[in-house]
Amino acid sequence: MEQATQEQYTKTTQDILSTMVDLPVASENNLLPASIIRRGAAFIVDMTIILPLFMFFFLLLTTTPVPSEERSSIMLFVVVTSTLLLLMSFGYFIYFDTYSGKTIGKRLLKIKVISLDNRPCNLKQSIIRGFMRLVDIILWPYVFTNAKRMRIGDKLAATWVVKDK
Repeated sequence: MEQATQEQYTKTTQDILSTMVDLPVASENNLLPASIIRRGAAFIVDMTIILPLFMFFFLLLTTTPVPSEERSSIMLFVVVTSTLLLLMSFGYFIYFDTYSGKTIGKRLLKIKVISLDNRPCNLKQSIIRGFMRLVDIILWPYVFTNAKRMRIGDKLAATWVVKDK
């Protein structure tokens, strides 16, 4: 009985480690899922590109003096601008994932997004992945539950992130 528990512990430890670092995982066409560390690092790189734009516009909007009679029109401007910035950040991921399967961060970390059938990610898949990103940020531990390290957006879009050659 103790041996079975030790084997289960060893298997669980190996499973967790294989999701975090680049350990071989059996898959079709010898593709390896990207490690969580690579995916996280790529996301951080992408956010360092996107966030300065948000900060610039936020500072611009909040430091401009506005007469009190114009505050309602400025609030509308802030809402519209914020919405456009949010759509631009989604657009960043959607464009790069569709165009090449690689955002700037993914390119630097040598990973890419592809369809489960190993074809390039298409526009529809990229849109699904993009809009599920907010859910995935909250439910990030989900990637530990499957061998391909797919987030919920990947499952819904039928995509996965693999190491690029």
